[in-house]
Amino acid sequence: MLDVRDVRLLPEARRQVEQWPSPEHVLAGLVEALQAAAEEAQDPQQKSGLRKAAGVVAGLTGDLATNLTATVIAKASGLV
Repeated sequence: MLDVRDVRLLPEARRQVEQWPSPEHVLAGLVEALQAAAEEAQDPQQKSGLRKAAGVVAGLTGDLATNLTATVIAKASGLV
């Protein structure tokens, strides 16, 4: 008999049930965090730098964005 406590979901299954962040979701969250930090920054130079960083991150597309955020997720979760 299968004991459901022993079932382990693979990353793709976890993404499907939103228990595992997708690279796109992490990237969007990073852009939002950078934009929010830019809005709160008092120093004009820091504000400008945060806005530029948000623009760069938002401009990442395709495989580069997916690979970058997948690496960050893997490291943060202790998989690498």
